[in-house]
Amino acid sequence: MPSKLVTLVLRKNKFRLGIQTALGSCYQLQKLDISLNGFVGPFLSSWLSLPSIKYLDIAGNKLTGLLYKNMTCNSELAFVNLSSNLLSGDFPTCLKRDSNSRVVLYSGNCLVNEDQKQHPSYLCHNEALAVRIPPPSEEKHRRTYGKHVVASSAVGGIVGAIAVVGLAFMAAKKFYSEHTTKTPQTRHHFIQIGKYISDTMKLGASLPAYRTFAMEELQEATHNFDDSTLLGEGSHGQIYRGKLPDGTFVAIRGLEMRKRQSPQVYTHLLEQISKLRHSHLVSALGHCLECHPDDSGVSRVFLIHAIQVAMENGHHSFFSGTKRKRSSEVGLNQVLIAIF
Repeated sequence: MPSKLVTLVLRKNKFRLGIQTALGSCYQLQKLDISLNGFVGPFLSSWLSLPSIKYLDIAGNKLTGLLYKNMTCNSELAFVNLSSNLLSGDFPTCLKRDSNSRVVLYSGNCLVNEDQKQHPSYLCHNEALAVRIPPPSEEKHRRTYGKHVVASSAVGGIVGAIAVVGLAFMAAKKFYSEHTTKTPQTRHHFIQIGKYISDTMKLGASLPAYRTFAMEELQEATHNFDDSTLLGEGSHGQIYRGKLPDGTFVAIRGLEMRKRQSPQVYTHLLEQISKLRHSHLVSALGHCLECHPDDSGVSRVFLIHAIQVAMENGHHSFFSGTKRKRSSEVGLNQVLIAIF
């Protein structure tokens, strides 16, 4: 980036990369306009205080960051447009001064107690987690071996679990064909299980759009991950059953992350999973990332899948309160555990 750069205008293009931090060191920069693109990554607060900056327009991107009241601004800054990004926190006091001689626009963010229209804070948080940040080409050679191992293990485990659906269905079908001499009642249970699995896989053709779930939604669907909703437990985490507010029954798998990584490490993998929609796959409805409060590293990845639930005597056998589960419920639970 040239250190003597005075004007940079990239308005209304299709850039989808992060902003180079070197831009915050262009001390002769007077006009910066990167509006109406798709830039992602953190908003550099140093842009507001560049020694020569007079015009700053970053509207219409997906820049994230936390603003503070006591931030520093250049007194000669005449035009500032921060609209339609993912900024949160308090609006800087320095931008409110000299309002008669300065134009300041900042609607469409998640700022606190401001007169221009803002979004709820959780919206910016969820959108920021779902943003995919493509790494710069020069950083590809700096990735450590450990990150390759984590990424490969995650994609192998997740895609492998989804792909085993077909094998589980074939095994259930073969098991039924080998036990045709069972009593009519037992045969009826296996027919019901096969029907529910088949109906579940056909959901891929009519599922809602893939989205990011909030942790509060998962806690409500599983009664705060109550033990009664636990389907099974594996080497990488637990599987819970739940019910969304719209009545959709779901299976929620929580994957424990052994190494702390930023959300951007997993966004590419989750984007690939969102595209796996087929009549013979249990398609994902969305995901949720649980982060460590101290460093925002991902501690668990939750995958939410739609499932069909057996109905018997007007009740969902998944949620029966009796101590002794019905044979159809036990069989269906075992198949779901094998699938995930």
